[in-house]
Amino acid sequence: MKYLFFLFFSVSMFSQNIVTGKTFSEQGYILKNVLIININTNEKTTSNNEGFFSIKANINDELRFVKSVAFLRL
Repeated sequence: MKYLFFLFFSVSMFSQNIVTGKTFSEQGYILKNVLIININTNEKTTSNNEGFFSIKANINDELRFVKSVAFLRL
């Protein structure tokens, strides 16, 4: 089973924070195109090709990270 690991940074702006970070696997591989959702505000963003993302969030907001897995038919 693959696990996502996240590195977070936070910057305060007018009572709302910008959370930035990087998504990578348990093995240290960069995970691109991960969907990040702020459950409280329904704001969404995706990580770029280098795994970096930023999203608006308040203290105690819940962030959810979703990496879809494509299945190939052989």
